[in-house]
Amino acid sequence: MVQTQFETELEIFRTEEETAQQYFFSYLSVRSLAAKNTAVLAAMNTTPLFWITTHHAMLLSAIVALGRIFDQRSKHNIDRLMSIASGDLTVFSKAALAARKESAGLTKQQASEGLHPDDGCAAFVGLGEVRDVSVDHARGDGVDADRLKTQSETRGFGSEISGAGDGQSGGWL
Repeated sequence: MVQTQFETELEIFRTEEETAQQYFFSYLSVRSLAAKNTAVLAAMNTTPLFWITTHHAMLLSAIVALGRIFDQRSKHNIDRLMSIASGDLTVFSKAALAARKESAGLTKQQASEGLHPDDGCAAFVGLGEVRDVSVDHARGDGVDADRLKTQSETRGFGSEISGAGDGQSGGWL
């Protein structure tokens, strides 16, 4: 099957977004592990310049990857993806979703199982919540911080870095 323009842009976006996540969560994991495990922190403090450099490189790499997604001069950015998607809403139809599932290797029956009449957009898990927050913000209703915190904690993004900034963490943290 030939990829549509939307699928091509979506794959480019997915790759860039995944890259940004990998760098950012690597950054968080190193900080979290060092903050929770004093033996790891002690080992890291034997070569603090290396870990400071690595730590900042991971964070900057995540920012660079996000920059590629939002760069207005880039041929492939989030605005282009949104423009293509809003220009042809049939990409969100039940039939288009089933076709994408089939092209990913599912059988016709597997691809159509579990699809409901309004399931086209359900393929983009979590976008409804993002849209709700964006609509609230656009209307001036503000963002419900408790709702966002709960959503991120359920996805595993709410981990705290204990010891950071308390003077007890050691050298590089």
